[in-house]
Amino acid sequence: MIVNRLKQRRKPDQRGQTMVEFALAFPILLILVLGIFEFGRLFITYTSVYAAAREGARFGAAAENLPTCGAGIQSNADRVGFLAVGMNVTHTYDHGPGTGTFSCNGGGTNLKLGDRVLVTASVTGFESIIGLFPPLNISSQAKRTIITNVYLLQPIPTPSK
Repeated sequence: MIVNRLKQRRKPDQRGQTMVEFALAFPILLILVLGIFEFGRLFITYTSVYAAAREGARFGAAAENLPTCGAGIQSNADRVGFLAVGMNVTHTYDHGPGTGTFSCNGGGTNLKLGDRVLVTASVTGFESIIGLFPPLNISSQAKRTIITNVYLLQPIPTPSK
């Protein structure tokens, strides 16, 4: 036991070795931890923008919301994507893939079932707190077809007890 303690004693020229190792390793550890925080912020902002676009499209595709020309799309998207600071939400309509987009006129008389609502949510200039990456533009677009009824070819079986 005494022999082991004697072996553990440091030589006089190794007294500052621990401080030097810490000074070399700490900046790398600090950059790693701050990078995890920054990518976490970026990920939560992206998922908020993505969810806001989907929720806005879901709300705008409801047939009962057609007469209001999607007046609640912005508020529903903001409700879901509240973590995305400075988010902009725009919506347009089209008649299907490959057709031009148009906006809703007063009362939604130019909209019909089968048209699609296109909701775009975006954050411009997302900045890193520590300058890890340059300002980014984060954007997501969701599309939903306006329908009222869904007809199934096969009846859904009733669950057994």
